Amino acid sequence: MITEKRLGEQALRTFKEGYEYPLLYGLFKQTLAEEVREREADEEGRRIEVPDDYVKGEKARLAVGVLMAKEPDVSLAEAAEA
Repeated sequence: MITEKRLGEQALRTFKEGYEYPLLYGLFKQTLAEEVREREADEEGRRIEVPDDYVKGEKARLAVGVLMAKEPDVSLAEAAEA
């Protein structure tokens, strides 16, 4: 998305600041949830296996969702820079 838009320096900075925090926060919360599920299963003597491809898919869906939500901000940053 960034390379397609050819954002200027200010627009790129605005995008990064707006994108990085929600994405990192979401990934952090996903990791915490995974750890809770694993701990609970371990305490109950159950095995839990979440396939790596599923985890990667969930993280990719989160990233795409944040990108889609940030699109209006990127457009505004582009317009402000012009």
